Amino acid sequence: MIRPSNLPKLAVCPQYEGSGTPSAAAERGTRIDAIFRERIERGIERGIERGIEHGIEHGIEHGIEHGIEHDQEELEIAQWAVDYVRNRCGFEEVYAHEVDCRVGAVIGGLDITGTMDAVCPSMHLLFDLKTGEIRNYREQMAAYAVACMETFHATEWTAVVVFADQKEIREHRFRRDEAEEIVREIVVARTQENPSPTVCEYCSWCSKFSACQAVTASANLALGLVPEADRFQRAIATPDGLAAFLNGARIVEEWAELAKAEAKKRIMAGETVPGWRIQSRAGAGRVDVQKLLAIAETNPTKLFPKTVSEKTAREALPSLPSSIIERGEGTIALNQTKKK
Repeated sequence: MIRPSNLPKLAVCPQYEGSGTPSAAAERGTRIDAIFRERIERGIERGIERGIEHGIEHGIEHGIEHGIEHDQEELEIAQWAVDYVRNRCGFEEVYAHEVDCRVGAVIGGLDITGTMDAVCPSMHLLFDLKTGEIRNYREQMAAYAVACMETFHATEWTAVVVFADQKEIREHRFRRDEAEEIVREIVVARTQENPSPTVCEYCSWCSKFSACQAVTASANLALGLVPEADRFQRAIATPDGLAAFLNGARIVEEWAELAKAEAKKRIMAGETVPGWRIQSRAGAGRVDVQKLLAIAETNPTKLFPKTVSEKTAREALPSLPSSIIERGEGTIALNQTKKK
């Protein structure tokens, strides 16, 4: 089985394999997706202002009830997406429950199943909510479109990618034969014997990253050129050579981040990594302006935001009590030990 969400990655590297470990960004996206689905189904009133007044209160209650924490930003981002979908579809029926949005198709002999975020059958529209950066999702949308055309007996379908963080929309309109061919090409490349890996933007997301021959070769190219200045200049003299070195350098940077994470873990477990140590850093402090004004003789016209940094607050009130400082999550940094 191939997941539609993996199709854009497989289109550039047929060896791609998801790591299976959800990142903080993915977990945030899941939370926003849950709010979106609930509000589409419940028919929450349109408009950010009314959403804050009515829908967000319900969202918070629902989150508390189900042990989910939503912040104001996530709620408003989801509401923007809800507003767009409802404005686009008008009075037509829109489905967002996962059971109604789960689709599948057999293409190239393989089952491809996935779950859209919303679908409006009467308008031949599907919607998929994305958070984070704007990326290519055409191949994933093609798979969804094929499944929708199969389910609802249509020959054309439009897939709408809703980039909620950027408040942007990307549309992909497919004919059935066109969408099937897009997916079939990827399936053929994936299922051939020993498909060739390709260094691409998704390498660090792949479970094969550490052992991939293409990644190793690309990184070794960059590492091997660095000590020899003349050879380095020759290598980057052409656009192709420059691109190859940049690809390899990016892989080396990702390796370095993985090594730093491993070093932090080992040092925190009591091991010694010669020449390296960890340093804890407190999270940045924020102070509620209203609380500050309540205890300080400060001109309120100089403090417009709802919160200010701890530094700004201490400038207004040097004896700032720690009880009104809201401190963010601290970090642990890996530092190289300075040699005397």
